[in-house]
Amino acid sequence: MKTSLSLATLCVAILSFGVGQSASAYMLTPITASAPANALTVARQNPNLSIMVEAIEASGMASALTFAGSNYTIFAPSNTAFESLFQETTLTKAKLLSNKPMLQILLGYHVVKSDKPLYANNLQAGRLTTFNKRSLTVTPQKNLVDDRGRMAHIVQPDIMTKNGTLHVIDKVLFPMR
Repeated sequence: MKTSLSLATLCVAILSFGVGQSASAYMLTPITASAPANALTVARQNPNLSIMVEAIEASGMASALTFAGSNYTIFAPSNTAFESLFQETTLTKAKLLSNKPMLQILLGYHVVKSDKPLYANNLQAGRLTTFNKRSLTVTPQKNLVDDRGRMAHIVQPDIMTKNGTLHVIDKVLFPMR
């Protein structure tokens, strides 16, 4: 039975997610090599990222991710990753999309701004500073670990965009409070 959770409790509750999804659940519509569109436009073209796109738009962060003068790396949770979050907690899509402060923290944690695109094969083990000045750990196996020790796998790397790179991941990551 689901119970009401605070944001802090929610973050702790989702630590127990299991991957349990085949890679085919994350397959995306191919993107052309020329990458004519910005990261948000490319994500909008992909039905497997529709929840992430809705969250970006609801958060008010859309304009930051359409600016063509920067390099962004977006670790984009797939719809399956969000659906797992909703199944494991009392958080619903409607509750998530209506909580702008939580969305900004959550989404900012999935974006890294850098001098050049971060391609999956060039990710180095260590820490990345996120858009909201928090950090993610990259393992030697090129997985991402959040501040709570939860691991996300890159299930589709290197989707090129005009202003950076998208990597689809299999888990919604959470920073410490």
